[in-house]
Amino acid sequence: MWFLLFPAMFPVTKEISYEELKALVGKSPKLILIDVRSEEEVAKGHIPGSINIPRKSVLYFLIYIYIIYTQRPLHVCSGDCGFSCSVIYVMFSIFASSLIPSVSTVEGALKMDPDEFKVRYGVTKPQLDAPELVFHCQIGKRGAMATTKAHELGYVNARNYAGAYSEWSKKEGK
Repeated sequence: MWFLLFPAMFPVTKEISYEELKALVGKSPKLILIDVRSEEEVAKGHIPGSINIPRKSVLYFLIYIYIIYTQRPLHVCSGDCGFSCSVIYVMFSIFASSLIPSVSTVEGALKMDPDEFKVRYGVTKPQLDAPELVFHCQIGKRGAMATTKAHELGYVNARNYAGAYSEWSKKEGK
């Protein structure tokens, strides 16, 4: 429930229900459904027709929040060098990605040249006024963050499927 600590960082986004999304999947040529889960999560199942553009790990976000809001250095000490090295890598990734947007992020993808986007994801890049642009994740939080980012970039109709893949898989019996 860490997101409750900083509610202003999670503005309310437009949402779409299971029933609304179900009516569009496989039927609407205008639907652009972006799955922001990791490749590992997607490999276990996905909503038909979705394209995978992973959002950065929540761990990256938590470390970023800690550093920004506490204004204190983050010290990591463990008996296992692997964990310490992972945290250092994550910290480097946060600051490096703020300088150079990665194409494996929603923001990086939405800023791509349309031809590049088509080659990488196999679909036409959504227009800023795309009527049926929907983001989703596993439980709804990463999808909400991706939807917020899309709104910041000018995608005025972007919506979050708040029920996320967890709801979809239950209702679809998968």
